[in-house]
Amino acid sequence: MTDPRKALREALAQALRQGPDPTTLAALERRARDGVPYGVAGDALGLADPREALPLLQRMLGHENWIVAVEAAATLALLGDRSGLTVLTGPARSATNSNIESFLIHAALLLLGEPVPPPERRSRSVFLDREALIDAACKRS
Repeated sequence: MTDPRKALREALAQALRQGPDPTTLAALERRARDGVPYGVAGDALGLADPREALPLLQRMLGHENWIVAVEAAATLALLGDRSGLTVLTGPARSATNSNIESFLIHAALLLLGEPVPPPERRSRSVFLDREALIDAACKRS
């Protein structure tokens, strides 16, 4: 039987990665500074050593765009860093049409060993396959 947490990690990484692998941390920092920073956090996973992006990701936790902060918090969770927990457990300030942020938040919380609301009390994204991974991981907790 497949480990639901492994499948959850893979799905979270896939949801976060939006662009080609960055060549350097400096290139990633330029994208975060000069462009629209959506996907920058997840694309840090493509660095040869993603942990070198920890300072950038931690700065992104305070981004004015809440979705960018959630992406940073979820990426930090994938890297085993708990510094985004406040973003993951804080009140939502905006939402996307797909509600992908719910998947990012719940997956990151589970990977950090934190509780998530039961299915009947939590918001869900439109990505039913990813939501099924959340449900499976919750059952194994």
